[in-house]
Amino acid sequence: MQKLLVIKKPKHKLNLSPRLPHISITVTGDLISAVIFIVLCACLLVWRLNSQTSGLFSRTEVTTWQNLSLYGPWWRNLSYLNGPYYLLLHLFSLLSQTAFSLRLVTVMTGALVAVGVYWLIRELHGWRIALLASSILVTNYGFLAIARQVNPQIAQLMAVTADVLAVYIINTWDNYWTLFIFFAIIGLSIYVPGGIWLSVAATLFSFKDIRDSLESTAIKLKIALYGLTALIIAPIGYRLIFRYTNHQLLTWLGYGLSGRLNALKNFGFNLAKTIVDLFAYGTKLPSDLAIKHLPILSFAATVIILIGLLSYLTRLSNPKWRLISVFIVLTWLLSGLGVITSYALLPLLSIAAGTGLTYVLKQWYDVFPKNPFARYFGLILMTLVVVFSGFFAARTYFVVWANDPTITANYTNRL
Repeated sequence: MQKLLVIKKPKHKLNLSPRLPHISITVTGDLISAVIFIVLCACLLVWRLNSQTSGLFSRTEVTTWQNLSLYGPWWRNLSYLNGPYYLLLHLFSLLSQTAFSLRLVTVMTGALVAVGVYWLIRELHGWRIALLASSILVTNYGFLAIARQVNPQIAQLMAVTADVLAVYIINTWDNYWTLFIFFAIIGLSIYVPGGIWLSVAATLFSFKDIRDSLESTAIKLKIALYGLTALIIAPIGYRLIFRYTNHQLLTWLGYGLSGRLNALKNFGFNLAKTIVDLFAYGTKLPSDLAIKHLPILSFAATVIILIGLLSYLTRLSNPKWRLISVFIVLTWLLSGLGVITSYALLPLLSIAAGTGLTYVLKQWYDVFPKNPFARYFGLILMTLVVVFSGFFAARTYFVVWANDPTITANYTNRL
């Protein structure tokens, strides 16, 4: 694969203690942007976490808790699908079994997704676009609904985001840490239903870089790398080989259709339903996550994202945009198999929103190449569009979603 950024791979063996890549931060730009985004994430993800609805726990949360108790001792949780999530949930439950403490696992995972999206957009488009585009994600009512509940589906968003980041990092960082980061992410991703295909795609994208890095890595580091990978995949590997039924194996592969004879029919229907759910008219989204007949994305976010997607279509020869495009298509296809949900596309579509914002602003700047007032006016106007869109999207969750009769009917005060 063509390099995302041109770097020179070392010809000598890497030692045991190389320096981590230098990350430049400017106080006037990057730091302020990052602080604003972190504060925004913290406020939206934690505010009224244990009192959002009249009942404390949704049906999905009760089911997740029941599955946790059925798995037995805490160390067995890791060998199931979404094992790392269940393991963290079990550990947090030992401290407290309140709604706040149990949901904190999902909140932290959602925060990692948001920060990962922010960092990648910053790498691609700069801190201004990163703050605006990642705000589209964290204010989205669908993202807030899934990131503020005890719900293993958040692992799907984490897997998609982490795999894209893994490919980008191993293509741009010249350091042996990248191998450990890459293989750790790939190993953890296979715990997500359908995540094996995300891991395969990430490996194919990075095959040449993995091979070059392994050739220049000392034998001690290779042993440590292989040992770490084996340790991560051993629990689910054991269960897949000796304990899983055919149905569970198909679910792990991403096959979640109800009837095999209607597979093609359901596949096409699910693909269309994902597009409709995201952009037009919520159809059959989970009743405790979505407002009936309301699209996941706002109108302004939809327009910005579509501009970004059209921009990708015209620049597929660029490996950066090809990477995002392939993962969007792959995740969309996996949603057609009925295991990965429409929500898993939100991180990738937020990255596309960053490209859309960049494209619109570039067109504006080309019209006013030397007029600073006009240039700042365009940036302020685009910022206001994102701010107002994000405000109404967040309000949809905290006001409309929390008081929707269909939503509240799925909540109870007992686990």
